[in-house]
Amino acid sequence: MLVILFAIRTSVAQPDASAWNLQVEHFPDILWHVVPVDRNCCWILGVHGVVLQTVNGGAYWAAVQDSFIARRTPTALAALSPQIAVGAVSTYDPWSARSFSPTDTSWILRTSDGGRSWSEALCITGALFNGIHRLGSSGVVALGNPIGDRWTVLRSLDSGKTWVAPPGIPERIGEETGGLGCTAARGERSVWFGAYDEHAPRSGSRIYHSADGGQSWTFSTFPISHPHTLDFRDSLVGVVSTTRRTIARSTDGGSTWIPVTLPYDEGSGDVAASTDGQLWLTQHRSILRSTDAGETWTRLWTVHPSHKVIMKFDVVQEGDSLFGWATTWAGGIVRFEGRAHGSMR
Repeated sequence: MLVILFAIRTSVAQPDASAWNLQVEHFPDILWHVVPVDRNCCWILGVHGVVLQTVNGGAYWAAVQDSFIARRTPTALAALSPQIAVGAVSTYDPWSARSFSPTDTSWILRTSDGGRSWSEALCITGALFNGIHRLGSSGVVALGNPIGDRWTVLRSLDSGKTWVAPPGIPERIGEETGGLGCTAARGERSVWFGAYDEHAPRSGSRIYHSADGGQSWTFSTFPISHPHTLDFRDSLVGVVSTTRRTIARSTDGGSTWIPVTLPYDEGSGDVAASTDGQLWLTQHRSILRSTDAGETWTRLWTVHPSHKVIMKFDVVQEGDSLFGWATTWAGGIVRFEGRAHGSMR
């Protein structure tokens, strides 16, 4: 496969106790998916056929998509290491005016050399993959919109090389559909995804949950219409955002949900969780943090007004430190470094 590579040179400021450093001022695409691996490595997807990777903390970013990816829309990615990643691309462009079609095709692709080459692991017509997540050391789960009367759930036990559909895939209820990024997984067995029905916005929003790695599923009614993004810090505590000021939190794995009104009058955006117990939420130009299971939130950082909106944020923990990256509507890439909860002063 043809590999297209280039690098963006950035300067990285010395981190303080909680540092936010703009590494890329403007990349010419909508950077909508962030997957950090460790303090040095992060993968970022751009809507128009872009896959970026850094392996040195963001001092350099390289475009690691090949010509096949460049002609399609990347929709999801799970990174198992700086070398191994599993991603999904589609013929559907969610940012275009046209609707998703049953004739649209999606692929699951895999790289084992840091994106220098990609191989096709699976091709499926009629599905759009909203999320791909690792489960343990070598497990991966892919979650997609329904095909016919059932949701799309695929599992891999060999780091994304081969895929099977588990026996207990949930049935679609009404005309519900999923949303890009409205999926999550923790550990080796816990998986979630959100769903909503445009024809029944008040009663047709649900959160699906699997406690056995995607083999069987239950669902709960979500009290706010249109779940937008979600994440869980462990198998019990999680948050779902909507496009409004209100979010909802769960402390029982998603069986019940408690609405929470945010303290700032802006719509909520992306949700992230770190293994030290903190929850994170983007809200217009700000990033909020909760240390009490999503009950209360404080504003941690605000981007410059020229960047308009923070698109995505995610974070990883190493020892007593946290490392993460955020993207902005203006194509900015920002690196975060701070202290883990319990070691914060």
